[in-house]
Amino acid sequence: MEVDDARLKLKEEIQARFNAKDKLVTLITKAHTPQAAQALNMSVLQQVYAQSKPRDSEKARLEKQLEQAKAREKEASQSAQLLGKKLESTGTSGASEVAQGYAQMMRVVQESQAAQSTIEQQLNGLDASVLVQEATLPTKHSEPKRGLSTVLAVQAAGFLLLIWVFIRNSIRNSKRNINLAKKLAILKASWLKAIGM
Repeated sequence: MEVDDARLKLKEEIQARFNAKDKLVTLITKAHTPQAAQALNMSVLQQVYAQSKPRDSEKARLEKQLEQAKAREKEASQSAQLLGKKLESTGTSGASEVAQGYAQMMRVVQESQAAQSTIEQQLNGLDASVLVQEATLPTKHSEPKRGLSTVLAVQAAGFLLLIWVFIRNSIRNSKRNINLAKKLAILKASWLKAIGM
């Protein structure tokens, strides 16, 4: 199969839907058998996983950010430990300032840990853990839309029947008029000749 033909075929067989309300992406694949559709679904997911991992400069930037976040967490933890010891040793004087400093350092530690987690997820890219549901086989065979083709066939038959009725009425009315009869005979002969009868 040519590359362009394969792309067009895959475009027909793969559908992705995004639900803005719950931020979920639904991937639907079609094939001749349910197992082939499931295999196609897994192939698409494997490509998504591979493409979600950062490359070259993006990876270097994320690794640098991760190192900075770890260093910030380490410094904030050390400062928080010092403030904790100072808080235990101080009496009532200056305790509120030390407590505020300790709370700020603990907040910086938590923010650094959250940033590290986010950066690590970006470095690792997507994997099967992000799936809400694994690819499943359909329980019911999917048929092409036969109802639509039936309706179109009925409409086409009705249109042809309507044309035939108009032509028949025209022929009946033309028999009354001799000039029209000659003209219709010529038209009829040319139609029969064109059809090959």
